[in-house]
Amino acid sequence: MQSVPKGWTHSNEERSLKIGVPSKGAFTQFVNVTQDKSMNGSSITGFSITVFKEAVKLLPYDLHYNFVPFNGSYDEMVHQALDGAVGDTGIMAYRYNLVDFS
Repeated sequence: MQSVPKGWTHSNEERSLKIGVPSKGAFTQFVNVTQDKSMNGSSITGFSITVFKEAVKLLPYDLHYNFVPFNGSYDEMVHQALDGAVGDTGIMAYRYNLVDFS
């Protein structure tokens, strides 16, 4: 009987996943990116961010990631070197040729 893989181990040499977050989302309840001068970076909050973080906690392995705010359009974001995206992004037919949706 074969078992289903439960994830992978993360060595110190591996990089964290780059998760794109649209800075100018249509609904700030889902994703809200603000500049946090005290942290010298961005504060990223909202329902979509909370759901993503809670889903990662349920994984049977550690998943290292960094949120990367993106200021361009959604179409420009799919052309970036990102491992994923979180936010109020729309699933459009022509984007299926560029990215995988889940």
